[in-house]
Amino acid sequence: MKIQSAVVYSEESQLVVDQYESDRASQNHNYWSDDEVEEVKREIKSHYKSEQNLTCVYCKVKYPVQHSAVWDVEHIVARENSPHFMFTPKNLCVACKDCNNEKSNKHVLTNRRRVRYPTRSSDFTIIHPHIDNYDDHIAIHLGTIYSPKSDKGRETIEACGLLRFSYSAGGWNSAITQIPDLMETANNMLNEESEAVRDQLMMQILLLAQIQLSNSLLIDD
Repeated sequence: MKIQSAVVYSEESQLVVDQYESDRASQNHNYWSDDEVEEVKREIKSHYKSEQNLTCVYCKVKYPVQHSAVWDVEHIVARENSPHFMFTPKNLCVACKDCNNEKSNKHVLTNRRRVRYPTRSSDFTIIHPHIDNYDDHIAIHLGTIYSPKSDKGRETIEACGLLRFSYSAGGWNSAITQIPDLMETANNMLNEESEAVRDQLMMQILLLAQIQLSNSLLIDD
């Protein structure tokens, strides 16, 4: 499901936005931190938290809290890369802290020199929450395993660090350097008497299969 309604600024906020956008030569991504932008940021965050039903656009986890410590305003095309899109309504949404930090200022445009904000799915390398249907590109299994249905889905998983959910559920962290063999893990699961340990080994099997699939896709490229 995609975002149905982009933010509409209040009259006061629109004046701030118009002033910024009137002088392309002086646009700078650091303006986002200026005091006069605070009300604009509040409007953006309030709108998209409601529009997205407190659900992150990238991991699709629902965080049923309003606190700003949980939510970041997300610039789909990073403001560091394209400051002229900083207040474009369809370039905005909210994302959880982890996804926003992982994505950071990664490039997501197929043509990085765009002057006007692109409107086609093919213009973006990752899932665009205003344009794309998430389920067309990523499947989520057991709430923790993210598998790509398309190149765009795979790019989103990588850009937003969505493997972190699999690592956590499988008892691993992102710093793991040695991964056991898939068949070895399956044999251990079959011979394990503890149900809790069997469940964890099953999650590890799913993660191993996901890693092997991702590796095979990279080799095919």
